Amino acid sequence: MPDAIWVDRQEELLGLARTLESQSLIGVDTEFLRERTFFPRLCLLQLSAGGGIWCVDTLRGGSLEPLVNALTAPQTRKVIHAARQDLEAFYLTTKRVISPVFDTQIAAGCIGLKPQVGYAELVKTLLDVTIPKGQTRTDWSRRPLSPEQLEYAADDVIYLGELAERLLARLRELGREHWVAEDCAALENPRF
Repeated sequence: MPDAIWVDRQEELLGLARTLESQSLIGVDTEFLRERTFFPRLCLLQLSAGGGIWCVDTLRGGSLEPLVNALTAPQTRKVIHAARQDLEAFYLTTKRVISPVFDTQIAAGCIGLKPQVGYAELVKTLLDVTIPKGQTRTDWSRRPLSPEQLEYAADDVIYLGELAERLLARLRELGREHWVAEDCAALENPRF
């Protein structure tokens, strides 16, 4: 696994935004806190593109505004697993909807895998890679994050591009790309 780049300063966000704007595909995941709040509190935004991984500290890094253009650019596919809550957390923080979205969980269901398949199971099924999920119930609002938390966060985006390629190839074979496109377009409605 390549090392994730930790981003917690506004000037780093500006550089990351420039990097992302030239990509055709961006993997996206979020970690948030919902147990003590009615709405999710975005704590970490993980991004992957072009072989790089970034973990954006949304609690200390300032406004996410520099990333909005890259994460809403129509020519760049954003790949997310089980996107609904990630989209909600990002929207509540920025008032913008990530788009266009390719949801790997929706795509997996459309090729005949079990509905609601988890990310780790999908990575194992399609890529034969086992990823540890020991940090699932961690408190993402506490700083500093441990090396195990950072590895978990990076693992959540590192395989998204490869998953998307495999899923898209199978969807094309089955003639079901439009099924996923319709379901993912519905996710882009800011009313959730």
